[in-house]
Amino acid sequence: QLIALSKKEALEEFANQTQLLRLSGARIASKNQILYVLLLGIYETKDLAKQALASVPKKQKQNISPWIRSMGSLQTAMIQGDRLAKINYVGARFAVLISIDKNDKNRQLKI
Repeated sequence: QLIALSKKEALEEFANQTQLLRLSGARIASKNQILYVLLLGIYETKDLAKQALASVPKKQKQNISPWIRSMGSLQTAMIQGDRLAKINYVGARFAVLISIDKNDKNRQLKI
């Protein structure tokens, strides 16, 4: 997870200004507050996630505090975010992460 912001529009703007490729965004809940998070990717192991994070240029990590989180904690936070946002949740088992491809000149992250 690269960053968490309370405003969806602020996260979209941050994502669209970064030079990073294939980012994903999600709505979560933390401390009973809705947040929008930007994800660098999904990795099979913690070591692979650490390698991916280490490959992010220092300039891109300025003013943010990226951290590695488990898929289980992300899923739980997303479900709580949906509940907090009053989204219908009836035993869903899958989540959709919105992704953008930085190679697409018309790219825009919309969550």
